[in-house]
Amino acid sequence: MSGNYVSYPELLAGNGQLAAALGNRTGELTGSEPVVVATGTQRGDSAKKDWYFIMGVTVSYNFLDNGLMGSRKRGGRRAGCYN
Repeated sequence: MSGNYVSYPELLAGNGQLAAALGNRTGELTGSEPVVVATGTQRGDSAKKDWYFIMGVTVSYNFLDNGLMGSRKRGGRRAGCYN
């Protein structure tokens, strides 16, 4: 949701340095001092929706069957009665 900016000096006086620094982070993007905009300036564009995408990949390997941790395979002996 879009809203309106509060000016840097106003945020600094009312809420402190951290709130003022986070109020408009354009200066961080451009590598300059904090950008000062007038209170009430439109923030964002309400006509465009933000979106994000998350992707994950999982790789699995069984260390027990390759001899690194011993084998889970049974020996040649079998229990029970066989004819």
